Amino acid sequence: QDMMLVGSPGSGSLHRRNLALMYAEMTQREVEVLTLSSDVTESDLKQRKELAGLEKAERNVLPTINNLLENREINLEDGRLLVSPKRYNELLSSRSFDADNTFLVPTHPNFRVVALATPAPPYPGRGIDPPLRSRFQIRRVDNPSAEEIYSDLINSGANVDIASQLSAFAAAMDSAASDFSSGPSSSGRTLVFPSNALVSAAHTLDNFPREDCRSVLARLYPAALPDERFERVFGPSSKESSRKSFDRACDELGIIGKVVDKECSHMYEIDTIERSASDPFVATVSFSAAPLEVPSSFFGGRNDPNSSGPSVKVSCGSNELHRRSPSFVRTQGTSSVFTSMMQEHAAGRDILLISPRGEGKSTITAEFASLLGYDTALFNLYREMSGRDLLQRRATDPTTGETRWEDSALVKAACHGDLCILDGVERLASDTVTTLHSLMTEREISLPDGSKLVRADRMG
Repeated sequence: QDMMLVGSPGSGSLHRRNLALMYAEMTQREVEVLTLSSDVTESDLKQRKELAGLEKAERNVLPTINNLLENREINLEDGRLLVSPKRYNELLSSRSFDADNTFLVPTHPNFRVVALATPAPPYPGRGIDPPLRSRFQIRRVDNPSAEEIYSDLINSGANVDIASQLSAFAAAMDSAASDFSSGPSSSGRTLVFPSNALVSAAHTLDNFPREDCRSVLARLYPAALPDERFERVFGPSSKESSRKSFDRACDELGIIGKVVDKECSHMYEIDTIERSASDPFVATVSFSAAPLEVPSSFFGGRNDPNSSGPSVKVSCGSNELHRRSPSFVRTQGTSSVFTSMMQEHAAGRDILLISPRGEGKSTITAEFASLLGYDTALFNLYREMSGRDLLQRRATDPTTGETRWEDSALVKAACHGDLCILDGVERLASDTVTTLHSLMTEREISLPDGSKLVRADRMG
């Protein structure tokens, strides 16, 4: 029978996705992933399976999904009809049936669907109708427990003390986000903390022992930042509730420090960037450490900070490294931003810069790309973009006049190893952004033209 894995949002969504992929690997099945959003149409379902985000699907596509699940039948856009293998075999035994000249196509007996969904309510989304829900065997898969998070952090090479503190923090935040005492509405609710990102936080704290642990965690959870302008992004009630839950969890677990704003200086600054002799696309970034002006207890029992700055290896482009634009004026604030960006880049994280218009996000990103020798690809986003537009669009071949698929700036950057700037991501609908989930987390994604981007290490 087809399956549905449900659970709360956050790192659990990645956990459920991985479970579906592990099941496919164990049973030696090929996988096709279709991320559902409000702009996915019936023709998208037919032309292009693990169904991710079932609660985001529009009502007009649900009957198509239901018919495929119940009867294993679906009308295709080219006039063919998928039918169940049992019905096809019955027709095949008929003398009047011509298998070589028919529009009927049997579905494969091994075809299965694994749907991934978040229950709505209490979370935002559209409730799934009982007839469709009955087609699945449903299993609840919660977010990873503190013990599971601790084990993942230890396996990633994290310090025991850091792993213990971060896993306890994630459990406290998950408990706060699961409190529905405020009612089914999302207003005033604590936003889910992405505990799957704690591996990168542990990497940063291990390599930069002077860094403020609370500030490193706040990078993963912008709702904790003190800037009141973020209320427009998260909503004033959710912003306040999330900030209080974050501070409470930090205080109870003894995570010392404060959430810094853009004017605060870092304990480290970028010193040198040198390309590796063995791999031209890897560079070693050395940091200089600021004079120590706080007691060692400030670092929450972590390794005693050394006076010398650390060095980390990062990915880089093929251009000259450590280039600085003569027109770019460095300040204490921009140096702090560059340090944070380089630390997250070293941990293998993509970066989101949030600020009002005109505060230099694009300029800072271009300067960061110059430091690491990357070519940049600017991708301007707009409100009406669909999930398909983020990946490919239909274009006309100038020589033949025929239409063809054309890669977006994002896909081109992914193929060429460039740094892509998604300008205006806040304009997109939230379920449209989820189209990029697999590309951001796994560096793999299925494209509208039927091809698939695959991680470089898997192609070898």
